[in-house]
Amino acid sequence: MRWIRNIGLGLVFMGAVNACFTPPNYPIAPQIEFVNNELKFVKNTAPQGLDTLRIVLKFTDGDGDVGTIKTNSTALEDQSEFFYFVNSTGDTRLTTNSQSNLTYSFKTLNPNFILNGTQRPAGPLPPLDCNSWTRKLASDNKTPVNPAEYVYYELNPNYYNIYVDYFIKNNDGTFARFDVREEFNSFPSCTADLSLNGSIIPNLSKEIGKNSPLDGKIKFNIVSFGIDFIFTIKTLKVKVYIVDRAGNKSNEVESKEFTLQSIR
Repeated sequence: MRWIRNIGLGLVFMGAVNACFTPPNYPIAPQIEFVNNELKFVKNTAPQGLDTLRIVLKFTDGDGDVGTIKTNSTALEDQSEFFYFVNSTGDTRLTTNSQSNLTYSFKTLNPNFILNGTQRPAGPLPPLDCNSWTRKLASDNKTPVNPAEYVYYELNPNYYNIYVDYFIKNNDGTFARFDVREEFNSFPSCTADLSLNGSIIPNLSKEIGKNSPLDGKIKFNIVSFGIDFIFTIKTLKVKVYIVDRAGNKSNEVESKEFTLQSIR
């Protein structure tokens, strides 16, 4: 099941101040508040027939560095996934999926190979699974089915700056976290997309680097063919946090309990 993220921003933010106005003294780390009365679900949104779950947050940020300035970046280090090219001496560099030679066949020929210079624990490359391997794209964009041509990848930990966790209520009143990757990914059918759990906030400040306080609202949509199918009549709640450009994590906020029917 392919999840699609779409972030829409509704902003009422305060920027730089003049001599007649004292700027608010917000913390440097973003602070957020869940706006429960604006939590909405729309089924079969035209024209594609996608379901949409809309989440709205109030936010403050003391230095105004909420949101990425690399929204349209094509640099390899700014992509959602990292792929690697291994040279003859074993050194690696970032590359694209189609140019990667760090394939599963490479792993079988080099069982003790350790990928240096990354955050992964030292040790051999992992076995075939949806968390570390994906199908290699050929130059004609056809997708091979030969497992030997699967390529190793890592998720870019700095790609998303807004994160959402979903919880389903059990019969005993407790809540269990719902993980779309665990529910729908079973190698080699790796179809679940992480965008259910992450989105990108673009730059919100008028003047980058000015360190002026900001406040306002962030509205974003989780869009998919399967939201209604997965959650049906279940009672849910979501937890959200954001991260600014300096790496400061906000407080984590939790929605009210809801069903999709109750917020249509």
